Amino acid sequence: MGGALTFWGMTIPGYLVIDVADYSAATSYGMLLLGRLLVDRVEPYSVAEADFRFELLYMRDNAVTMHLSAAATLNGESTTKDFVRSHCAGSRQSEDSCTCSS
Repeated sequence: MGGALTFWGMTIPGYLVIDVADYSAATSYGMLLLGRLLVDRVEPYSVAEADFRFELLYMRDNAVTMHLSAAATLNGESTTKDFVRSHCAGSRQSEDSCTCSS
């Protein structure tokens, strides 16, 4: 199976070179198959985690608005603005800086 290779005075038999090439090709193909399966298994978890993080950030960024909207609905006001006006009536605070006092 081919001749020997000589590098810096060392002789490597030809069959070892072919075996190394075969081993490398087989290992690369196996990793390609396993990697593709791994991506298919991990992707749904990554998407779910990203969606969860987005929802948490959305909730944190809009917590005051969501609270006022829910409180307005429970108190029968038609809009959040009506709720804020009714709870800030008579105070010196502006509608933007008024805290909810139920």
